[in-house]
Amino acid sequence: MYFKLTYHTSPVRENVGDYVVGGRGVLYIGQTPSCKLPLPEVSGSAPLVMAAILPADGGQQWYVTRKTDCYEILLNGNPLHIAQPLSKGDRLTFNDGEHTTVLTFDVCRGDYDAATGAVYQHNTKSSRISLAAIILCLAALGVAFWTLLGGFRQQMDLAHADLSLYEQSIYHITTDSVELLCDTIIDGQPHTVSLEHTALENSEAGTCFLTDQGLFVTARHCVEPWITDEQWDGLDWGTSMPAAVRLANIAETHNRQGHTSRYFVRAHSVVSRGAEHYEFHSTDFHINKSRDQVLRLGTDANPIYWRTIIPLATRRDMELGDFAYVEAPAGIAGTISLATTADLHTFEQQTYKAIMAIGFPVNDNATADVISQVLGNCQHIEFGTDSLPIGCIQMSALVNKGNSGGPILAYIGSELKAIGIVSKSDARAQQGLFWAVPSTEVVRLYEIGGEVPEDTVYYRR
Repeated sequence: MYFKLTYHTSPVRENVGDYVVGGRGVLYIGQTPSCKLPLPEVSGSAPLVMAAILPADGGQQWYVTRKTDCYEILLNGNPLHIAQPLSKGDRLTFNDGEHTTVLTFDVCRGDYDAATGAVYQHNTKSSRISLAAIILCLAALGVAFWTLLGGFRQQMDLAHADLSLYEQSIYHITTDSVELLCDTIIDGQPHTVSLEHTALENSEAGTCFLTDQGLFVTARHCVEPWITDEQWDGLDWGTSMPAAVRLANIAETHNRQGHTSRYFVRAHSVVSRGAEHYEFHSTDFHINKSRDQVLRLGTDANPIYWRTIIPLATRRDMELGDFAYVEAPAGIAGTISLATTADLHTFEQQTYKAIMAIGFPVNDNATADVISQVLGNCQHIEFGTDSLPIGCIQMSALVNKGNSGGPILAYIGSELKAIGIVSKSDARAQQGLFWAVPSTEVVRLYEIGGEVPEDTVYYRR
C-alpha cells in the first residue's frame, strides 16, 4: 500500500502537480529543498521543515508528526499534536500567515517505488508473489517497529539519563568589564596602552562547558557583549550607547579612518564552578572572525563603524560566528564530547531528534547556582556541498537568558554528545524556539589551529 496527498489550495500547486505520493520512507513537508512535498516560503523567514509523515505497521499505517512550532498546522481542523495517526480522507492544513495549504490524505493499493516514482499493482492470483509480499510486509513491520521503539527509547533515555557526569563540566561565565587599548611606540619600543576601562552596567552572564579535549566553549556574545547589540541609534558617541558598544565603535572607527589596526577592545570574563575560578580576556578566545561584517553607520560627517554577526540578506551564515572557545589550563578536561560532521549526518537520519539544553538560566524561579536541564526537539539540519551545516540549527526548548553558551546534548546512536551551542532566541517565532550554533563550527576551527582570516583586514579584536 502507499499514500497520496492531494493539494486543494496551495500557491505551489502549479509547479508540482495535483498530488504527491509516498510509501514506506519518511516524507518531509516544508519549505526546504529536502522536502518532497513543498510548501510556499514566507518572505523574510528562513525555510523550515514543517511536518513529516512516518510509516508504521509495515506500510499499512502512517503518522504525521509536527516538526516546528512556528506556524499553524491543523489535522481535520484541530491543532496537530506532536504525532497523530492518519486515516483515509484526513485533511492537513498549513497556515504560515501568508499562505494556506490544504492537503487530503488518501490510502491506495499497490507498491510505490521511491527510486523510480512508479506504482506497481500485484496479481493477487500469484501465490508466489503474495508470499513474497507477506514476507516483505513482515520484514518492514519488524524494521518499523524497531525504528519506532528505538526512537521512543532514545527520548525516554534522554529524559531519564544520569547527567551528573556531564554536569561536572558545566560552568558559569560572566563578563564584567571592557577595556579600550591602543598599540603605540614609546621610546622606540612597542607598547600597548589602556585608553579607557569601564565596568558593564549589567554583567553579561551565560553558560560555559568543558569538553573532553580540554576546551572551554561558550557563545561569542557572552565574551564579547557588544557583538550583537542593536539597542542604540548609532548617531553619536553619547551616553545612551551601552559602554561596551561605545568602546567597540571607537576602536572600529579609529582603525577604519586610520587604515591601521592599532585600536582594539577586550573584555574581562570569569569562568567559575564552585571553588574553580578561571579568568580570561576576550582576546584569549578563538573566534571565527570570517563570519564578521563591519557596517558603516552614523552620518557622512561623523561615520561610526560597528562589527556584527547579526545576519544580513547577503550573509545568512553570519550567526554561525556566535561561538568562542579557549584552551583550559593544562591537565583539565571535561566529560562532554563535541559531535563531528559525521555525527550530525547520523543524527539527521534519526527518526526522533530529542535534545536537552543544560545551563544556568536567569529567571525568578531558580537559584543561580542550580543547573537547569530542559528537554526539547531539534529541527531539520540542512547541509551544504561541503557536508557542513549551512546555518544555525533551530530548536525548541524553554531556554532563558543565561542558557547562552550552554551545550545541546543529544543521543547519536547510543552515545550522548553536544550537537550545538545555545546562541539566541528566535525573535520572529513563538516562545520556546531558539537557534544553536552547530558543534562542527568549533570542531573545524580547532582542527585548523584556531586561526582564520578576518573579513576586513583593518580590524582587530
